[in-house]
Amino acid sequence: MGNRRYLPAFTLVELLVVMAIIAMLAALLLPALTSAKRNAQRTACLNNFKQLAMAWTIYNGESSGKIPSCVPFYTRGIGNANAWVLGVSCPSNWSNPFGEVEAGVLDATNPQAISRGVLFADSKSVDIYRCPADQRSVDGAPFVRSYSMNNWMNGLPYASWNKAAGLDTNHCLFISESGIAKPSQMFVFIDEDESTINDAMFVTIMNPAEGLEDQPARRHKTGYPLAFADGHAETFKFGDDAYVLNQLRNAATILQ
Repeated sequence: MGNRRYLPAFTLVELLVVMAIIAMLAALLLPALTSAKRNAQRTACLNNFKQLAMAWTIYNGESSGKIPSCVPFYTRGIGNANAWVLGVSCPSNWSNPFGEVEAGVLDATNPQAISRGVLFADSKSVDIYRCPADQRSVDGAPFVRSYSMNNWMNGLPYASWNKAAGLDTNHCLFISESGIAKPSQMFVFIDEDESTINDAMFVTIMNPAEGLEDQPARRHKTGYPLAFADGHAETFKFGDDAYVLNQLRNAATILQ
């Protein structure tokens, strides 16, 4: 037999070293990749807000300045014909007081909850009503809405988390675009946290003694996006509850 030639090969120790280096590189790269994904989602979310704000502005112009309502139903089972969206965005439909967009169909995953709202004719996209970082779904069907509208924009001026306290008559409930004196400072849309999102309104109670009724979404980790009445959108950084509450109150309404 002739001389047998052996090809060089890694030893077990060398393989373990290579695997350890790969694991270390993956550990170093993973946070950067995760951060890049979050930044992309935050950018896409802001773009959604800009498109919704544009649709809101167009609708106002087509409606002689009257802004859409954020009350999805005024009477049980009867939709508000002026609502920006219909239905609720939670795992079950509420039988009282909202009814259902379509009988026997979950509002949260029903595109009709979006397309039957008054902004859809100008927005023309169901996708822009949902944050790309919103992972909620039922039986594989994603929730169609992540966003809510400031309740002071043709909604209900709640005076307290306790609805028996009545309505707040000390602050301005905006009905028309012309009534918004500082549109660059008044938010219209907000990305609402899944722990509180239900109807189409984001409730901001102006009484300093009250806490947050609804919560801004925390899925973007460092802040929450807002779209304003002048059409611009920006991300507000998180702080403590009092800081966030003051931000939202300052951007919600002004004294009459």
